[in-house]
Amino acid sequence: MPVTLKLTTRSPVHIGSGRELEAFEYLIHDSYFWRLHPDRLATFLLEVAGEQAVDQLSDWINQQVERLSAASNNREQSNLRQSITFRNFLQRITGPSDLEQRFLTSLPELASYYMPTTQAHFRQLIREQLKTPDGQLYVPGSSLKGALRTCLLYQVLTEADRETVNQWRQRFDEELERLKEKERKARFVAKWLEQEVFFCGVQRKETISWGDAQYDLLKFLMVSDSTAVAPEENGVVLNVNLYLPGTRPQPQAPPVEALGVGIALETRIGFDVQFFQAAWKLLQQKAQGMGDQIWIALPERFERLYGFSLKDAQMLSAEELERRLLKRVRTAVRNFSRALRTFEIQWCQRAERGATSLLARQLQRFYDNLPDDAIRLGWGSGFAAVTVFLALRDELDWDEPLEKLLAACFPSRKISTDTFPRSRRMAPQQETVPPALPLGWIVLEWPASVQTSARKAATTGISEAPRLQERIGPRSRDILAEVVDNTKTPFLIRVFVRGLETETFRCGGARAQNLQIGQRLLVEVAEWDKKNGRPRMFRVQSLRVK
Repeated sequence: MPVTLKLTTRSPVHIGSGRELEAFEYLIHDSYFWRLHPDRLATFLLEVAGEQAVDQLSDWINQQVERLSAASNNREQSNLRQSITFRNFLQRITGPSDLEQRFLTSLPELASYYMPTTQAHFRQLIREQLKTPDGQLYVPGSSLKGALRTCLLYQVLTEADRETVNQWRQRFDEELERLKEKERKARFVAKWLEQEVFFCGVQRKETISWGDAQYDLLKFLMVSDSTAVAPEENGVVLNVNLYLPGTRPQPQAPPVEALGVGIALETRIGFDVQFFQAAWKLLQQKAQGMGDQIWIALPERFERLYGFSLKDAQMLSAEELERRLLKRVRTAVRNFSRALRTFEIQWCQRAERGATSLLARQLQRFYDNLPDDAIRLGWGSGFAAVTVFLALRDELDWDEPLEKLLAACFPSRKISTDTFPRSRRMAPQQETVPPALPLGWIVLEWPASVQTSARKAATTGISEAPRLQERIGPRSRDILAEVVDNTKTPFLIRVFVRGLETETFRCGGARAQNLQIGQRLLVEVAEWDKKNGRPRMFRVQSLRVK
């Protein structure tokens, strides 16, 4: 049964409809943005000013279109667009002396919806927010599921063992070479990586396809559209600026309609688990070609994605299986959220100079107070939030191939993975702290059935007192360990080795902030003290314990 997931916006969230609104389509009056309804406007003109006013409107629109076409540059065109408003039209036609006042008084009836705004005018076209058919604001289930998909992909990449990482690195290098040779689009260079994680194979004639949506392991995750809320109470229309460390904000980003801050929504999230319960038996029976012709590599890819085996899944009740899958999703969200917030705090540290000094300090407090159960989605959320750039850069240490990929995407610029991307889109605030807010942050509140302590979540499927390994040497691998301190780098672990189980050791190979106290992992000896015949330091071999 799907569970209720509560969503609360921590910053403005813009999920676009794909449309941009011209100045003629709205009016700003009395601190509100009024979206005008064209049919109601025509009726208003007909009733108040007569048929000649409707004809004048048609002629006036044609004249403005011609003026825009004749504009010699973008600046002139932008200024013209801002002047083409319905209010300006009313001031130029013949009609009752109080025509404009009657228009303003009638705005509630003439508008499709309205939202608060602090702006008197907007310099560019406004990006329209996606709404329900009756004009209410919501978060689409597809947008939230897309964000969860990124979190899960990040989780899988950070847990991969060295052999798998090396295979992926080789494939990535090969794709980069093909990109140079064939001038393929750079955004597809790692599409295979998504297929490697989420998709099972299907035999089609002589080849195996790995990108068929029918065999996507995440298709069983169901996320509904959120509850809808009224735009006049929960929406906002605001400017967006571009911020670079140390420089004044640049008004280059388009203004947006958005969900405001502190808006509470709900959605339903769950898994259709029937197939997962039956899949192991079907594989053993090779029913309908399972494993050979369809759902190829299902056991391996299920375990890698969801963190436990398909064989174990068949032994669980539907309720327990769904809960375990949802816990996996929540763990992925929390780990990706930590990495993303660390990334943004690093930008704040670089920006703590010049014109962005105050903003950077206040923005860092925003991120410090953001809980782990936070997700970022929608327009303006940034490159790192919608890709697994951080997993490739920080966890897999792929700086060199990433810089080659960025060079292919931006051939005219010299880009470093340490500072890319340099700019941030943020919405300037008035009389609030911080003075500008990043876009797209939503805090998730999971039901109690999905929430567990960090220790219990990390040790699922492992006994609380595992058997101690008898002895290890300078090249020992597959050593079971447990995180005891994740506040420093290298982090600290204890190892389940007889005679060493009460000691703590330094451990590298993973980012400390992505780990949980009590989390178990497999490590290998990194440094060995020959004189005393004991380990000095360990290195993460795998974050997954089988």
